[in-house]
Amino acid sequence: MGFIDAIDDVLTTARGRHGAQREAAKFSRSVQLGRTYWAVAEFRLPTGGRKLAVPWTFDRKSRATGDPMCGAVSAAGAWLRCGPLHDSPPCQTLADYLAECAEADQKRRAQTDRELRALEDQVARIVDLCTARQLVRR
Repeated sequence: MGFIDAIDDVLTTARGRHGAQREAAKFSRSVQLGRTYWAVAEFRLPTGGRKLAVPWTFDRKSRATGDPMCGAVSAAGAWLRCGPLHDSPPCQTLADYLAECAEADQKRRAQTDRELRALEDQVARIVDLCTARQLVRR
Protein backbone atom coordinates (compact mmCIF):
# COMPACT_ATOMS: atom_id res chain seq x y z
CA MET A 1 0.00 0.00 0.00
CA GLY A 2 1.37 3.35 -1.00
CA PHE A 3 1.60 6.55 0.97
CA ILE A 4 -1.35 8.13 -0.84
CA ASP A 5 -3.52 5.06 -0.18
CA ALA A 6 -2.67 5.20 3.53
CA ILE A 7 -3.64 8.89 3.72
CA ASP A 8 -6.87 8.17 1.82
CA ASP A 9 -7.75 5.35 4.28
CA VAL A 10 -7.14 7.65 7.28
CA LEU A 11 -9.30 10.41 5.79
CA THR A 12 -12.09 8.00 4.83
CA THR A 13 -12.11 6.50 8.33
CA ALA A 14 -12.16 9.97 9.91
CA ARG A 15 -15.09 11.02 7.68
CA GLY A 16 -16.99 7.86 8.63
CA ARG A 17 -16.30 8.39 12.31
CA HIS A 18 -17.41 12.03 12.07
CA GLY A 19 -20.67 10.92 10.40
CA ALA A 20 -21.27 8.37 13.17
CA GLN A 21 -20.63 11.01 15.84
CA ARG A 22 -23.10 13.33 14.12
CA GLU A 23 -25.73 10.56 14.06
CA ALA A 24 -25.02 9.73 17.72
CA ALA A 25 -25.47 13.38 18.75
CA LYS A 26 -28.71 13.57 16.75
CA PHE A 27 -29.96 10.41 18.51
CA SER A 28 -28.94 11.80 21.91
CA ARG A 29 -31.02 14.93 21.34
CA SER A 30 -34.07 12.85 20.36
CA VAL A 31 -33.99 10.42 23.34
CA GLN A 32 -37.00 10.43 25.66
CA LEU A 33 -36.16 9.68 29.29
CA GLY A 34 -37.64 6.44 30.62
CA ARG A 35 -38.16 4.94 27.17
CA THR A 36 -36.41 1.71 26.19
CA TYR A 37 -34.34 1.60 23.01
CA TRP A 38 -32.90 -1.55 21.46
CA ALA A 39 -29.48 -2.35 19.99
CA VAL A 40 -28.53 -5.48 18.08
CA ALA A 41 -25.60 -7.40 19.55
CA GLU A 42 -23.81 -10.50 18.26
CA PHE A 43 -23.60 -13.24 20.90
CA ARG A 44 -21.29 -16.24 20.62
CA LEU A 45 -23.19 -19.17 22.05
CA PRO A 46 -22.45 -22.90 22.19
CA THR A 47 -25.14 -23.35 19.53
CA GLY A 48 -23.46 -20.78 17.26
CA GLY A 49 -23.42 -17.02 16.78
CA ARG A 50 -26.72 -15.26 17.22
CA LYS A 51 -27.92 -11.67 16.92
CA LEU A 52 -30.16 -10.58 19.79
CA ALA A 53 -31.74 -7.28 20.78
CA VAL A 54 -30.36 -5.71 23.96
CA PRO A 55 -32.36 -3.03 25.83
CA TRP A 56 -31.05 0.43 26.75
CA THR A 57 -33.24 2.56 29.04
CA PHE A 58 -32.04 6.13 29.48
CA ASP A 59 -33.53 7.15 32.83
CA ARG A 60 -31.60 10.24 33.88
CA LYS A 61 -29.55 13.14 32.58
CA SER A 62 -25.86 13.65 33.22
CA ARG A 63 -25.19 16.45 35.70
CA ALA A 64 -22.13 17.58 33.77
CA THR A 65 -23.32 17.45 30.15
CA GLY A 66 -27.10 17.08 30.34
CA ASP A 67 -26.97 14.03 28.04
CA PRO A 68 -29.42 11.17 28.67
CA MET A 69 -27.71 8.35 30.58
CA CYS A 70 -28.20 4.60 30.99
CA GLY A 71 -26.04 3.72 33.97
CA ALA A 72 -22.65 5.28 33.20
CA VAL A 73 -23.16 5.37 29.41
CA SER A 74 -24.56 8.35 27.54
CA ALA A 75 -27.04 7.94 24.69
CA ALA A 76 -24.40 9.06 22.18
CA GLY A 77 -21.88 6.64 23.72
CA ALA A 78 -24.35 3.77 23.45
CA TRP A 79 -24.99 4.66 19.79
CA LEU A 80 -21.26 4.75 19.03
CA ARG A 81 -20.54 1.57 21.00
CA CYS A 82 -23.46 -0.60 19.83
CA GLY A 83 -24.55 0.92 16.55
CA PRO A 84 -28.00 2.30 15.81
CA LEU A 85 -30.57 2.06 18.59
CA HIS A 86 -34.18 1.25 17.63
CA ASP A 87 -37.55 2.10 19.17
CA SER A 88 -38.71 -1.52 19.10
CA PRO A 89 -36.75 -4.79 19.16
CA PRO A 90 -35.57 -5.48 15.58
CA CYS A 91 -34.98 -9.18 16.37
CA GLN A 92 -35.41 -11.66 19.20
CA THR A 93 -34.51 -10.17 22.57
CA LEU A 94 -32.01 -11.65 24.98
CA ALA A 95 -34.75 -12.22 27.58
CA ASP A 96 -36.92 -14.08 25.02
CA TYR A 97 -33.96 -16.22 23.98
CA LEU A 98 -33.15 -17.10 27.62
CA ALA A 99 -36.82 -17.97 28.27
CA GLU A 100 -36.78 -20.15 25.14
CA CYS A 101 -33.62 -21.91 26.38
CA ALA A 102 -35.13 -22.44 29.83
CA GLU A 103 -38.29 -23.92 28.28
CA ALA A 104 -36.23 -26.27 26.08
CA ASP A 105 -34.17 -27.28 29.12
CA GLN A 106 -37.35 -27.97 31.11
CA LYS A 107 -38.69 -30.16 28.28
CA ARG A 108 -35.37 -32.03 28.15
CA ARG A 109 -35.47 -32.59 31.91
CA ALA A 110 -39.07 -33.83 31.73
CA GLN A 111 -38.04 -36.24 28.94
CA THR A 112 -35.07 -37.43 31.01
CA ASP A 113 -37.32 -37.89 34.07
CA ARG A 114 -39.76 -40.00 32.00
CA GLU A 115 -36.88 -42.10 30.68
CA LEU A 116 -35.53 -42.59 34.22
CA ARG A 117 -38.96 -43.67 35.50
CA ALA A 118 -39.25 -46.13 32.60
CA LEU A 119 -35.80 -47.55 33.41
CA GLU A 120 -36.72 -47.85 37.10
CA ASP A 121 -39.88 -49.73 36.11
CA GLN A 122 -37.85 -52.08 33.91
CA VAL A 123 -35.37 -52.72 36.73
CA ALA A 124 -38.24 -53.39 39.16
CA ARG A 125 -39.80 -55.88 36.71
CA ILE A 126 -36.47 -57.64 36.21
CA VAL A 127 -35.95 -57.85 39.98
CA ASP A 128 -39.48 -59.26 40.37
CA LEU A 129 -38.77 -61.86 37.64
CA CYS A 130 -35.49 -62.86 39.25
CA THR A 131 -37.15 -63.13 42.66
CA ALA A 132 -39.97 -65.25 41.18
CA ARG A 133 -37.48 -67.60 39.48
CA GLN A 134 -35.53 -68.04 42.70
CA LEU A 135 -38.76 -68.93 44.53
CA VAL A 136 -39.65 -71.49 41.83
CA ARG A 137 -36.20 -73.15 42.09
CA ARG A 138 -36.50 -73.64 45.85
